[in-house]
Amino acid sequence: MSGKIKLSKVGSIPVVKLSGEFTTQKTPELSKKMQTLTTEGHKVIAIDMSEAAYLDSYCLGVFVYSWKMLREGGCELVFLSPSDFVRDLLDETKLSQVIKVVENLDRFE
Repeated sequence: MSGKIKLSKVGSIPVVKLSGEFTTQKTPELSKKMQTLTTEGHKVIAIDMSEAAYLDSYCLGVFVYSWKMLREGGCELVFLSPSDFVRDLLDETKLSQVIKVVENLDRFE
């Protein structure tokens, strides 16, 4: 199942919802959406991973690059409600120690 990307907002926070599998083929689309958001001056950007079934290393690289760019601009990137598989992946790669993992956006609104 190919990955789908949907943009929405929770209050003033842009949310990038990932559904399905994210492999090399979806990386350019994801990267483009993240680049657009990094230039818009948000304080927080959330990646909703509740329906993400799989992420490959290219996708993780997009997040690391985006996190770095956002942090330099004073913005925070957070992972929202990752699925069990994705949560394990974030923990194993130690990415969850660098980018916050949250279950809701209440404290950011």
